[in-house]
Amino acid sequence: MKCLIFAALTVVTLAHASGAGKCNLPPDSGTGFGRFVDLHQPISSARSLQIAASSNSRYMRINFSVLANAPKSWTLRIYDLNGRPLQAIDAKTIGADQQFWSTRLSISSAELIVSADNYDTPILDMVGFIEMPLIGKGQYYSLKKSDAPDWQDLYGRNIGSFKSNRGESVGMLIGTYGTNASGHLTWTCSGTVIATEPEIQFLTAAHCGAPDEFLSLSWSDGITGRMLVDMSWDGDKISREYRVKLGPRVYKNEDIAVLTLVALDPGAPPRKAVLRKQAAIAGEKIFVIHHPESLQKQISDDCAVEPLREVGGIIRFRHRCDTESGSSGAPVFDSSGAMIGMHVTGYEKTEQGNCDNANKAISSATILSVLSGLPK
Repeated sequence: MKCLIFAALTVVTLAHASGAGKCNLPPDSGTGFGRFVDLHQPISSARSLQIAASSNSRYMRINFSVLANAPKSWTLRIYDLNGRPLQAIDAKTIGADQQFWSTRLSISSAELIVSADNYDTPILDMVGFIEMPLIGKGQYYSLKKSDAPDWQDLYGRNIGSFKSNRGESVGMLIGTYGTNASGHLTWTCSGTVIATEPEIQFLTAAHCGAPDEFLSLSWSDGITGRMLVDMSWDGDKISREYRVKLGPRVYKNEDIAVLTLVALDPGAPPRKAVLRKQAAIAGEKIFVIHHPESLQKQISDDCAVEPLREVGGIIRFRHRCDTESGSSGAPVFDSSGAMIGMHVTGYEKTEQGNCDNANKAISSATILSVLSGLPK
């Protein structure tokens, strides 16, 4: 017996109003589009399950929970609707975790089959899935030229391996929260791997913990436990995805958060970025690698540091690298490939009500000071 469920895409855009002469509100999480579809459907050996997202989705990820009376040994297999195997997960793969994710699936529908010897009652709860659309609908908000973003695919022509290799440490943080009653929001930010031993540490902006609608729950277990980091949203078919451990280190005043990542699939850890000890210098050339509007890895290149400012021990510098919602947490690199800052917000209004036409980044000096207790 098969149960077929169709879910329509709801696009929720939290992107800032933008363009020439317009400024963003205080920083929110990032691009808020796509949706977590909450279904809670049981899967057993006697009942496979088909799920279908919108036909214009670019990918989906499926969230599962192990039921209390599940056997110790079971295997979940995910297929496309033509029967092609996409992923196999078993009880040993997830260990003691009771909730887990599939990898990124570049399909809009799937069939789920779980098997266990001599066991025909429900084993897993298919909690729901994230569905992401092909095209975002936010307005650009921190650009040198209105509605003409000056970024390009990190792995496109004329970038070169030196800069594209820096992108190995950059990932897209995906958060989702809500209920059928309150509605669901899905948001993304950017971030960087800064340590790989003894565990993988991922640096992003503290305001990426929740959108304004769920701000009081920012970085709570209910949100953090459903977060993912995609290190390979870059156009290839290789999956390098990670779940986020509960209890991230969050420094709200500095707008810094450090997450511990656990690989969904075994393999070598990502490349880590090197934080520069020397403060940024006004005028030096920089580039930003990020996921603006949840796009595949992009690079905003050939821009420069503008004046630094220190307030309450927090050093920030301005820059003119084009950014968008979803860029929060992105690394800012110098010409030698060292990370000299983390992008945290775009254009803002001055006390006089004018637009400052500048992006802002937290200096690596502040980041190193805050994170002095982390593995190097």
